Amino acid sequence: FAAVHHDLAAAFGSTSANEEQAARLAHHMRRRLHEAVEVVPELADHAAGLHRRFDGLRTTTATIDLQRVHGDLHLGQTLRTTIGWKLIDFEGEPAKPVAERVAPSPRMRDVAGMLRSFDYAAGASLQEFGTSPQLAYRAEEWNARNRAAFLGGYAAASDTDLDEHHDVIAAFEADKAVYEAVYEARHRPDWLPIP
Repeated sequence: FAAVHHDLAAAFGSTSANEEQAARLAHHMRRRLHEAVEVVPELADHAAGLHRRFDGLRTTTATIDLQRVHGDLHLGQTLRTTIGWKLIDFEGEPAKPVAERVAPSPRMRDVAGMLRSFDYAAGASLQEFGTSPQLAYRAEEWNARNRAAFLGGYAAASDTDLDEHHDVIAAFEADKAVYEAVYEARHRPDWLPIP
């Protein structure tokens, strides 16, 4: 996945976000949360924690690289083949305007999208098979193992210290969870507890 980011940066260029751009990203996350609360009122109970995560993006000291990214990276956008993993569907989140989908964005948005996908897959298995203590333990163990493997592989392949990007990743994970809550409320209300 890091190789894809490298190739996208080589093809389309990259830059670093300045403080104003980072603050604007956090502002957009706050706005999306405000709009999401209208659709999913239960999110209001989590607003303070979500705002703290968004503030981490605004106050990070990490360099936020902006470039063309996948934009909707999750397990459903991957194919495992005999020669390695392939990514598909580089159209970004379908609900966003095309101009926003092709605009430079932080690489960590894709990293966070994949991390949310591991969490989501674990939650979906509990939704499907029940929440017994044993299943809950196995789902969390699977999630933690895959998150660690993905982060370790991405860090090694990109030569990036992801600990420095913790606040950026956390902000994008929170933003993605808000997006997922709205999606589920509109399309699969029974799955709303997952995000």
